[in-house]
Amino acid sequence: MEIAVSALPSNAAISVALIVPNRRETVLRILDCLRAQTARDRMEIVLFGPSMAVLETLREDLAAFGGYQLVAWDRMRNLAAARGEAFRIARTPLVVHAEDHCFPDPGWAESFIGAFTPDARGVTPAAAGPLMVNANPRSLWSWAAFTLHFAHAAFPESRGTVDYVATHNTCFRKDAALALGASLDSGIEMELLLQNRLRAEGHTLFHEARAVTRHINVSRPFPLLKASFYGGWLFSTVRMREEQWTLGRKLFQLAVSPLVPLLQLKRRWNAFSRIAGERQLLPFVALPALAITTMHTIGEVVGIVAPRDSVIEDYSNFENTRMRFVRPEERTLLYPETVEPVRLEPAQV
Repeated sequence: MEIAVSALPSNAAISVALIVPNRRETVLRILDCLRAQTARDRMEIVLFGPSMAVLETLREDLAAFGGYQLVAWDRMRNLAAARGEAFRIARTPLVVHAEDHCFPDPGWAESFIGAFTPDARGVTPAAAGPLMVNANPRSLWSWAAFTLHFAHAAFPESRGTVDYVATHNTCFRKDAALALGASLDSGIEMELLLQNRLRAEGHTLFHEARAVTRHINVSRPFPLLKASFYGGWLFSTVRMREEQWTLGRKLFQLAVSPLVPLLQLKRRWNAFSRIAGERQLLPFVALPALAITTMHTIGEVVGIVAPRDSVIEDYSNFENTRMRFVRPEERTLLYPETVEPVRLEPAQV
């Protein structure tokens, strides 16, 4: 690991960790959004990339922030490893993992900072999640993916203490995360487990609806289904390892797996109509959602039968190359208007 570090003001409050997969253009739009933050002078930007040569091209783009770190690391095929390392090297009390396909509103960082003010009982949450908004709403597949992943984090009226916050784009107290010790890294692989562990330690989670961010979802069906398969494989692999499943537990999960897609759809049914808005579209959104949950469940079954720790690298490939998995007309959403989108061949699915 090679690190280049800037100075940091004493009032810096929040570190934003961001992955630069291969070239600077992939993060220009998110950096524009971060520069527009009302609290940008209190922010540290931590960029992880495959080489210092790529990261150095972004140094001038970071001049407006309170400080920055450029981290060249040869483990970039594993996003979870980089996000775990961000907790260790961040120089502020709060750490949030941003994504190159998720664009926060200007008050996002300041709202996060405010969310960690102690309440009347003196309790400070361990994590605060944002209000998620669908950034590419013209696709039923996008709506299906968005609702399945973020239904619990998409309603502005639900601000307050919750059982779960959004996975990714959530802000954590650095001390609470590091106190988990070795289990932090595996929790980052599957963030629901990280949230479970924080609650088990007596911490609270907070949905900060004033921290608004707009998420671009995979909208091409075959890549989305493939990503769901790998996500399910990763999910069961991590859960079995961390929860130390017995043979009986594995057999039970396999036996009930045919019911899981329908149960997931039932759990999200009201959210589909509330988030998408038009109830008449509900059956059309539900069908893609059922396909997504079915592929995720198939992946879970494969993970139970043949767990593989390196599947995190397969899943990270989707997160690192989001542009390949949205519809062509949506690709300009990922780049500033002054940047010519990269021309890619159709993704292999």
